[in-house]
Amino acid sequence: IRSIWLHGGDNAKRVLMVASASSGEGKTTFACQLAGSLARAGRKTILVDCDIRRPRVHQLLEVPLELGLSEALSDGLQLETAIHRTRDENLDVLPAGKINDAALQSIARDGAKRVFEQLRNDYEFVIVDSSPILYVADGGAIGKNVDGSIIVVRSHVSRLPSVAVACQRLEMMGIRSEEQT
Repeated sequence: IRSIWLHGGDNAKRVLMVASASSGEGKTTFACQLAGSLARAGRKTILVDCDIRRPRVHQLLEVPLELGLSEALSDGLQLETAIHRTRDENLDVLPAGKINDAALQSIARDGAKRVFEQLRNDYEFVIVDSSPILYVADGGAIGKNVDGSIIVVRSHVSRLPSVAVACQRLEMMGIRSEEQT
């Protein structure tokens, strides 16, 4: 990731969505590793599991699934109550929580804008594990609240036509992405 992400001043991208075209391409693992790296570098970071239909962040970082994003969006749960500490002092996690219709409607309506406004104020970096772009509309709705995105592509798994369509879809939705060489 280019240094603008960390040192870009007013142009820094602090809320980053990690996405993939399809499932099984490694986006959750990459999002966890990126968030962990930022935290180990001394940056106050939160990882948000926005793949609420197939959450996995809670398993990888060993936090409870309950009381997460879904409850903050649907039950009026205070965001601070839904955020879980990890072993790393600079890394917090907002797990997906238990999926429900009210949370899905909130994401579709405004991409959880209120949640992202608060997280942007409370953390240096917000890393978002989104749902696969080609199968679920949630990633596009969440993308309204991010500064940029990374598409994860896995060798011998990802299909180039699917990746191209996912990139086009993000671009059509106005979600900026970083190209890696």
